[in-house]
Amino acid sequence: MCGQFDFGYDGKEMLMLEYNRGSSSAMLECGGTQEKMARRYGVELGTSTGSFLYAKIVKYFKCLLQNRLLCPSHKLIHFVIDGNGEEWYTALYATNAAEAAGFRAKLCFKLADSSFGCATGGAKLASSATEQRPIVELEEEWFLLVWKTWAWDTVLLQYTARLAQPGSQRIR
Repeated sequence: MCGQFDFGYDGKEMLMLEYNRGSSSAMLECGGTQEKMARRYGVELGTSTGSFLYAKIVKYFKCLLQNRLLCPSHKLIHFVIDGNGEEWYTALYATNAAEAAGFRAKLCFKLADSSFGCATGGAKLASSATEQRPIVELEEEWFLLVWKTWAWDTVLLQYTARLAQPGSQRIR
């Protein structure tokens, strides 16, 4: 695994910088890959700019776990990913941090095998656009806290497209 790293040299020391923030892999690359690359190539001077990142993510999840307004009672985070490898390993990195903080975590591919209101498909679609329609996965657990790397408008487009289809409750 190697991301797009930039290097800087000020005449005294070499710096490795991770500016690839537009990529879903930036978190893992900064928080893990930089140090591994430095060790692999025998770099002994300096530290990784992301050496603190994993601990900060765990700390964030611990704070979230204590927040009675934001943390669902089932203490579950659904880590929703698209079908690309960068998102897969980035989500696994974040999932490990969430579990270290005390959350349960499930890795989900998009919203596949999820439904509105009931995983068995028995839920009725809401009668008005403002009525709440919970998204539920196959094990009957609601999506209440979601972590994802792709745009929210993708989720909302899937959701509204699904609402437009009569009959089936299943999200694809």
